[in-house]
Amino acid sequence: MHNLFIVITLFSNVEEPFVWSDTIREYVEACPHVARDEKEKAMLSASVMLAIEKSVGIPDHMLGMSIAAACRESGYDTKAKGDHKFSKRGKPKAIGVLQLWPWVERYGVDRTNLVSSTSFWLNHIIKTRKKTVKICRPRSNILSWKQAWVAAVRAPKKEGRCREVSKHWKHFLRLRKMFKDNYERAHSDLTT
Repeated sequence: MHNLFIVITLFSNVEEPFVWSDTIREYVEACPHVARDEKEKAMLSASVMLAIEKSVGIPDHMLGMSIAAACRESGYDTKAKGDHKFSKRGKPKAIGVLQLWPWVERYGVDRTNLVSSTSFWLNHIIKTRKKTVKICRPRSNILSWKQAWVAAVRAPKKEGRCREVSKHWKHFLRLRKMFKDNYERAHSDLTT
């Protein structure tokens, strides 16, 4: 219940804070990468990530991007370490909730800080979207976000990544379906 309060307090301009609270709870509960005793902490992190998404200007139809990615990447663990296989010494290359690589530190990003890493990750996708629109010429707004997402989280390619899909995409679609179902349920409850 305190998770709902946090979402409303941090984010009074989200149109559906109750629906998002239910969706975050349901999504985090279903995330296989979150330990049972870490669920409440993960829900708090996901709520903060939603607030950051809204504050940097992610459109309503793309809200939940970072939440879906964090489930798959780290289970919402800000100290998660991964991508050991890319290091010659076996040290982790990827650190934090969104598994950012060391190059982001040149931009002042603290990879173990939820707000710093999430803000950078989202702003990097926004910046990349401007480039991918020119390269890929997407047929729709949602496709432009999908292309930017994969281009931002993967190594750059000269020709872009116009026909690729981020490994987070299916998780994002699952989250958005949960949101839609919760939204419809909330509105049907109000009309009955």
